[in-house]
Amino acid sequence: MATVSLSAASIEDLQSELRKRQKQLPKLQQKRRQLLAQLAEIDRCIFALGGGASGPAVRASAPAGNGKRLSNGKTLSQQLVELLGASKSGMRISELVKAVRHAGYKSAAKDFYSVVAMALRDKKFQKVDRGVYKIRNHQNSGAQATKPKRAKKAKAAQAPSAKS
Repeated sequence: MATVSLSAASIEDLQSELRKRQKQLPKLQQKRRQLLAQLAEIDRCIFALGGGASGPAVRASAPAGNGKRLSNGKTLSQQLVELLGASKSGMRISELVKAVRHAGYKSAAKDFYSVVAMALRDKKFQKVDRGVYKIRNHQNSGAQATKPKRAKKAKAAQAPSAKS
């Protein structure tokens, strides 16, 4: 069947072409699911042999694997607390990334370094130097708890002046 240009096609021809393509959709979706399952199996084999993650062609598709989150025994924050608790002088983010992965933490993040850096922004952790973090002392965390009270008092003091 010859292809008709869209500008010269009648409405009936366009509707017919649309119905024909819509009939192909379920078959293509089924084929895609089968190919993704095959790719997932190949990825599992590569991972079992110690290989790295899949290439960009697989990432460009919809959810990788079955769409479930990776399961870890501890949260990232718990892992970081454990690692930094053993270090007296603190650790660099890159060291923490390696140590967390070595401890068995799994992540599908493309940039795990940034994930760890964001987790270190929590009040549990203290920045010692550029890129170096340790666990915050309990004495310092008590001082942090009083700041919101001061802020509320400041707002209360400003409220009467705003009314007049």
